Amino acid sequence: MGIVDSKGFWASNASFLNDRKELIHGLEGAERAIFKLKGLLDPALFRLLPTVIKEIKEGSLPATYVACFCARNDLLSQWRGYGGSEQGISIQFPREVLEKRMAKQNAKLAKVIYSHLSTEEKVREVLAEEMKDLLEWEKVLGGQSDDERKAGVFEVVSKLLPRFKHLGFQDEREWRFVVQHPVEADDLRFRPNGAVIAPYIVLDMGKAKLPMRSVTIGPGRDMELTRASVRLFLDRRGYENVPVKVSSVPFRS
Repeated sequence: MGIVDSKGFWASNASFLNDRKELIHGLEGAERAIFKLKGLLDPALFRLLPTVIKEIKEGSLPATYVACFCARNDLLSQWRGYGGSEQGISIQFPREVLEKRMAKQNAKLAKVIYSHLSTEEKVREVLAEEMKDLLEWEKVLGGQSDDERKAGVFEVVSKLLPRFKHLGFQDEREWRFVVQHPVEADDLRFRPNGAVIAPYIVLDMGKAKLPMRSVTIGPGRDMELTRASVRLFLDRRGYENVPVKVSSVPFRS
């Protein structure tokens, strides 16, 4: 109801997600992979990388906000993991349309890469791709100060942080809209999350209706009743053409 009525998505500060180590998982893998990229990087930039990584590890985490989605709409693991004892509901969106709207919020779509830290190939590939942008930036700007060069390296490494999760989470099949820029104080909101007060921002989709493709009612005891209530709600909100279906998973919580 909140998503439909507000036409917005909550993007949580990644430092306050359930897994506190999640944000630096990609950083730890990147640190191991960096030294394998020495031949690809400008020597001056390469020398800055260990310093930047050390500062991030010691607490200089960038302000990173993420709104998380799943590539599949009907997975038992996700119903169990996120529905809990409640009747879960998932909303499906066409990626291209949602991505276009999110771009107005400076939110960039990224597919989460699942890997063991001991498996560096994927980390190395992504890092090398990000560094291409930095190398081009180096050629164009050439005469920047050490502080400016360091800020550029920090920005590139920061892009890695929300991209990687441990292999154990791979069934989430997650894609994320990521916001990494300063947030105005008036735009910052807070919600309780266990023992902490978690900051988040709202990615506002504007006045137009949400580009919903369909809605799926998760496994539970009252699937048909829930489906009927969602159908009535959507009809009254102008989403008469959005299909509402029940999960095909044979599980009852």
